[in-house]
Amino acid sequence: QAVSVILGSILGTSVTGWIICLSHLDVGGGWVELLSTTAITGIVAVAGIILRKFSKSAVRHHIGDILMGFAVLMFGMGLMSSAVEPLRYSLTVDGVGVFALSDIHAIKGKQKSGKSAVLKCVLAALLGGEVFRLKSELEAPVVLHLDTEQQNADVKLIVDVAREMSGAADEYIDQHLFLYTLRTLNYDTLLSDTRMLIALHQPQVVLIDGVVDYVASFNDEVMSRDVIHQLIQICQEHQCAIINVLHENKSQEDSNMRGHLGTVQSQKAGSVVQCVKKDGIITVSSSDARHTPMPTWSIAFDEEGRIVDADKLHEAQLLQTAAQKRLKRQEEYEQT
Repeated sequence: QAVSVILGSILGTSVTGWIICLSHLDVGGGWVELLSTTAITGIVAVAGIILRKFSKSAVRHHIGDILMGFAVLMFGMGLMSSAVEPLRYSLTVDGVGVFALSDIHAIKGKQKSGKSAVLKCVLAALLGGEVFRLKSELEAPVVLHLDTEQQNADVKLIVDVAREMSGAADEYIDQHLFLYTLRTLNYDTLLSDTRMLIALHQPQVVLIDGVVDYVASFNDEVMSRDVIHQLIQICQEHQCAIINVLHENKSQEDSNMRGHLGTVQSQKAGSVVQCVKKDGIITVSSSDARHTPMPTWSIAFDEEGRIVDADKLHEAQLLQTAAQKRLKRQEEYEQT
């Protein structure tokens, strides 16, 4: 009597663990997918329903109940597993994650504060793997860039700079970066077009430069909440990160994003990154974050107009200044 109980416990635990481990096969292909947790749960559920509904035997009814109960159990365990999965980030700065997948985010700043330059760095890091202190956490990600403000030539310039900074091959860029200028479209079609493009390309990261054009007025609270809510639904359905670019209010003392759209975006965003330009240095910092704030980093432009790491530039300037001081002290010592 004890042997059957012991064997049932051991075999049940082993088989359950084996089935849970098969959840990693969900991303596989071909016949291997038939061994995944999702496939097994579906097959067992269908078999249980058939036995329960169409069989006249009481024994088969009980077997059907067992199979359906097992399917419900596995489905519930799958839901619990997905609920406690760790966050997946698209980028890290000094090892700290930023722009988590399945969530919306924002890059904000005053007009001409360097938001476009920061976008170039983000694009370059995603496509090239690492730029300055930014490092991609995704393997060969697909990036969708939507722009509602600039003309084609200006947007193409952003891509060309990101291409140069990333060092990636042209063929790779063409396969992993998809760019659309939507400035001629009306606000009432932008959301549906965005949904269509995301479904078409299945990107891991979506950059929307000019999300304010998705509403008739950024002070329309109802429309603003609806747009942000739908964007959240889209990024959760497709498990992608949506990064919106918004302007801050014009007042120098007010760093909030404009209108009700900015307020809702700030409330719902997983992270908000702020760009501040001063004395030619663009400082990028974490304004709001649900988890560990992103470390502050800086960029600047060199004499040829190329984006450079301002942190390293400042460090090099300090070293140069220190070397000049040592040289001057040496000369003064020799003269005396």
